[in-house]
Amino acid sequence: MITQDVMPYSNTVTAREAKVFGANATGLERRGFSSQAIDALHKAFRLLTRAGLNTSQAVARIKEEIPDSAEIEELLAFIESAERGVIK
Repeated sequence: MITQDVMPYSNTVTAREAKVFGANATGLERRGFSSQAIDALHKAFRLLTRAGLNTSQAVARIKEEIPDSAEIEELLAFIESAERGVIK
């Protein structure tokens, strides 16, 4: 059962529990996203899922370390507006 919101651009696997394993690079490539956008999303997902940070800390680091783009803005807006939290 999924009890939190699933982030856009994510590669999510569900067994008993949904987990995000990074950006869905294959899907993004198929939809024509640039390599720069995919790389920025990979970095953002690494901070969110593998850096040992809570979501607020990860969002702050993304804002500091990753260049601003439409995709990063959309991801951050989604996270900040998620009432149930996001799957990580």
